[in-house]
Amino acid sequence: MFSFFQSIFHKVTTVIATAAIAIGLISAPEPPKQPVLDNQNQAAIEQQAKESKSQIQNKQTEVNSLVEIEKLKQEIEELKKKPATVTNNLSSPTPPPIETWVELEAKYFVSADQKGWTSQTITNALGEKRYYRKEGNLWVRKNSEAEIQQPYISPPTLNQLTRLIRMCSSAPEAQAICDKPEFMPGYYSNLAFRTAIDGLVVEYEDIIANQQKTGRFDIHIATNSTSIFRL
Repeated sequence: MFSFFQSIFHKVTTVIATAAIAIGLISAPEPPKQPVLDNQNQAAIEQQAKESKSQIQNKQTEVNSLVEIEKLKQEIEELKKKPATVTNNLSSPTPPPIETWVELEAKYFVSADQKGWTSQTITNALGEKRYYRKEGNLWVRKNSEAEIQQPYISPPTLNQLTRLIRMCSSAPEAQAICDKPEFMPGYYSNLAFRTAIDGLVVEYEDIIANQQKTGRFDIHIATNSTSIFRL
């Protein structure tokens, strides 16, 4: 019987308490309040969070660097296993332009004229040589060094040739001597021979002048001076 009343009392008490809370007679217990952080503590927490994030990033970077280093080591080991090949990536230097013969002649002819030279040998960048001799006012190319060493004799003038031809045609014997194949080349190249012939021409002209005065036209120059015509 006692337990029955006790059970009834407990139910009634529970009902009354619930009703009281519902109508506000009894306040329900408040939920526990969250701790309030001041500004200083909040900044410290945020700074700690940033540092933690930075440390994580540094660790990740360090890990990535170690991975790259390992890759490089592997590549170096692979290169060691391959046969060595020598490559020359240096481009060949551009050689200086080779002067043409026209350019060389223009340069060296002026220099030789200033020095008073009568012969010279010009060598280009390829080691090729050309030989020149001064003939009058001109530099003339020759075939060999021996040829340029020979003294240059200027050719006879037009007046000299005209007077020589007149003498050669004055008599058959004189004409026969002048027609020899060695006569005219000797007259051009042998200065001593030319001087002798020019003297003979003067002698011939004197004889012609005297004959015109006396009226006699016998010409003896060819027979009396044959030895002069011998080369």
